[in-house]
Parts: sequence; structure tokens; C-alpha cells
Amino acid sequence: MTSLRARLLASILATLAFGALVMGFAAYRNVLHETEALFDYQLRQMALSLRDQGEIAPAQASALADADFDFVVQIWSVDGRTIYASRKHDQLPASVVLGFADVAVGGKTWRSFSVATTNRVIQVAQPLQIRKRLAAEAALRSVMPLLAVAPLMALAVWWLVTLAFRPLQKVASGVRARDAESLAPLPLAGLPDEVTPLVQALNALLQRLDASFGAQRAFVS
Repeated sequence: MTSLRARLLASILATLAFGALVMGFAAYRNVLHETEALFDYQLRQMALSLRDQGEIAPAQASALADADFDFVVQIWSVDGRTIYASRKHDQLPASVVLGFADVAVGGKTWRSFSVATTNRVIQVAQPLQIRKRLAAEAALRSVMPLLAVAPLMALAVWWLVTLAFRPLQKVASGVRARDAESLAPLPLAGLPDEVTPLVQALNALLQRLDASFGAQRAFVS
């Protein structure tokens, strides 16, 4: 790649892509962690809110059951009697570990929070697979704006680089438009500092050529 413009564009775009990748990954991991923490908070708050709940009759409990509800709840009395279960017992974690725990039941892992009071034990659980899916979806949504803005950033970089190289293109066009006998200096007005030394050097060369041709014409005459 010999084009300075192409090399500059490639370098800037590669840097932007790398930066966007790092930022996107950091945002994804951060939202993933925060969503997991939020789910744990929900488990804990649900369990604590049931500490003073009275006993629910089996008929009423079955009416409250909802297969689409991600969370499952079990409440036992201190003597091991089931006070409430939001689903059939074979679908729920049977073991109780106070606080947060990952419990495996029938090939499925549940994230649970259990709390014990003086007269009952309360457990609220959620399938870990559902938690991870919901957390991943939330994290992906957080980086979608960055993915949407990336093409616009690339277009802006291309436009800015093209604009920056326009003075060089203007000088090149001015040189191409001259005939073989035109030795007038190139205009310096409006040129950026980086281009001005090049044009000054060209003007100095044109001045020397003009002086040389003038001396030759004077010698011939």
C-alpha cells in the first residue's frame, strides 16, 4: 500500500475498530455482571417479602401457579411441612442452602436464595439458563448503539481524511494544469502548515529554473 491517504485511513479505522471492540466488550461484561447482580437482588427481595406471609391453601396455591413465571417459590414450616410451592415439587430444587446457591436438579441448575425465620424456611429460585439468556440479551442491547454508530464514525473519518488531503490535491491539480514554459510560483494562500514547506520548495525550484532559462536566453541573444 503506497498511498499515504489509504494508509492513514486504514490506520485510523483499525484504531477505531479496536477501540470500539474494547469498549463494546467492556460494556457487555459490565452490563452482564450488573444484570446478574440485579437478578440476585430480585431473588433476595422476593424471599424476604414472604417472611410474614401466612399459609396458603393448596387450592389457592394451584390457582396462583403460572408456567410462564421464571421464579419458583417454596415455603416450609420448621417441621418440614410444605406451606407453599409455586410449581410441582419435582420441578423445584429440593435442597435448601441458606443465602445464595447454585442448585442442580435433574440436569438443570437453579440460582436460589433461601432465608430462615423462627417458623419457616423460604426459598426462591430461578433457572440459571434463563438468567444467563436474559442477562446476555440485556448486555447485547447495551452495545447495539455502539455497533450502529460505528459505520457513521468510519464515514466521518473517511470524509475528514479526504478533506485534509484536499490541499495536496489542489497543488497537484495546479501543477498538472501548467504548460512546460510556466514557471510562475504556486500560490501559498490557504495552505496548511504541513503542505507549505513543500510548495515553497517547489517555488524555489521554479525560481531557479526561471533564472537558469533567463540566463540561457540572455546568452543566446
